[in-house]
Amino acid sequence: MKQIELNDQIFELLLSSDKINEINTRLASNLNTDYEGKDPIILSVLDGSFMFCADLLRKLDFQHLFKFVKISSYTGMESTGEIKIETTLDLDLQGKEVLIIEDIVDTGRTMTAFVKYLKQKGAVDIKICTLLFKPEAIQSKPNLDYIGIEIKNEFVLGYGLDWDYRGRQYPDIYQLKKP
Repeated sequence: MKQIELNDQIFELLLSSDKINEINTRLASNLNTDYEGKDPIILSVLDGSFMFCADLLRKLDFQHLFKFVKISSYTGMESTGEIKIETTLDLDLQGKEVLIIEDIVDTGRTMTAFVKYLKQKGAVDIKICTLLFKPEAIQSKPNLDYIGIEIKNEFVLGYGLDWDYRGRQYPDIYQLKKP
């Protein structure tokens, strides 16, 4: 579909499922090279990253421990500015390598706060893999080790990304159409 409508708003196709697959293949290749022979802890940030993470994990060929974590900072189309780490990490992170899988980094505040939290838990090597990055929106830039693609500072949904819990089911990614 070239366009979708949600909550009386029109969204235009930004990334097709084929393009997303190409990005995932490239990211997985880089991760497989960098983590060969290692056994990191992979933390996937819910809710939005679940589709990206599932597709990416199927392409990884190194051993790892995996866990979902719930972090929130959005209501509707806007960041609340308040970061909530809603998952208790019952893992020993002391001296461990951690790979964070995130769907999108825009302001950067969520990832900056989460990396700080993981360091306090003893993680020593923390890397971030994000499918989407909005450089125009950045306010607190965490070190992004693996970036799928940079996009403009427009609201996006689909492929796990949502607007008030709707729109996640689309295999493509759409951005809000400008009036």
